[in-house]
Amino acid sequence: MSAQSNLFREFEKLTFAELRHSRRLTELVGAKLELARDFQVADGELEKQARLFAEVVTETLRGNYQALSVRAFAHICVALDYLLDPTDLDTEDGERDTQSGGLASDKALLLKTAARFQNELVAFRMWRAKQVQEA
Repeated sequence: MSAQSNLFREFEKLTFAELRHSRRLTELVGAKLELARDFQVADGELEKQARLFAEVVTETLRGNYQALSVRAFAHICVALDYLLDPTDLDTEDGERDTQSGGLASDKALLLKTAARFQNELVAFRMWRAKQVQEA
């Protein structure tokens, strides 16, 4: 079994309770991005969006950020699931993410989701910046 598949299996077992009290989602997304770098298929914009999405989900589940709509939350979770799943919908071998251009569909979904919920993500960034200033 590949490292990509092992990572996704860990993600499949992650519970809401764990997400509320840990940084596990951020760690899993980071591990996926590290694997992408190892295979030289990583992309700066992909990393930026993936890390933002993981932070949005984590802060929302912890109850720290409550302005995110349920719809945006659901779409962001689906995009992260697609990123972490090594088996893209358009491939059968389950290893496409490790090949050159393999994360193109993952990036496209993250960017589409970010564009769709741009206003909510801008509001989250403003909230996060305010939290940093107050700390």
